[in-house]
Amino acid sequence: MSARLISQPFLTALGLTFVLCLSLAQDFAGAQQGVAATAASVAATNDWVTWGYDQERTLWNRAERVLNKDNVGQLTLKWKTHMPTPPREVVLSTLTAPLVATVNTPQGPVTRVFTVGSDDTVYGVDAKTGSIVWQRPFPHNGTPHDLLSGKPVTPDYRCPGTQNATPVIDKDSGIIYVSTSDGKLRGLNVMNGEDRMPAVDFTEPFARNWSLNLIDRVIYSPTARGCFGILSRFTAYDLKTGRR
Repeated sequence: MSARLISQPFLTALGLTFVLCLSLAQDFAGAQQGVAATAASVAATNDWVTWGYDQERTLWNRAERVLNKDNVGQLTLKWKTHMPTPPREVVLSTLTAPLVATVNTPQGPVTRVFTVGSDDTVYGVDAKTGSIVWQRPFPHNGTPHDLLSGKPVTPDYRCPGTQNATPVIDKDSGIIYVSTSDGKLRGLNVMNGEDRMPAVDFTEPFARNWSLNLIDRVIYSPTARGCFGILSRFTAYDLKTGRR
């Protein structure tokens, strides 16, 4: 009798556990299919226009047809370029992660590499030769102060007070959007670095904001670490309305 009393609740619990696991597995499979559908809905391209390749930050170039497990070990260095941005002891990343995009010029399409220095200089580099095609400095001569106390703060590697965010490229408009350490958002022509929009307020100056993302004509960037009394937050700027 006691064995029967024990086994019945146990079997019931086991059955419920199985149903729950099955439900979770189905939900997980559905989520995976949703991610795959989202990735598949975006046309694969060799352009790397945002940190992590795409809006979902998958780090997966779905258009790659050259590199494979058999030849990737044969990669060789074709060029290297010295960028003028000087390294600093408190800056862990002197340059942002590079972006790569095809740019239409009067002479035809070319491939360019884009990066931003910790000194707020934006670079456009020829992907074939490594030569710097254009550069735009946006010097910021201010010094960090704590927003709460108003006292000056000495930067360190956690909060260097420098530009940190990888920019984002809008291929349709030919604009690279960059945030700089003065808290401004800028839009530059990918061909020559000329202004394509006035600088607008985006984050607090010296904020530790991270890589930009462009979704439905809205630019997003998270700010973290609470540097200089700046609250962690998400910032969004609508390019259609010009409102933050």
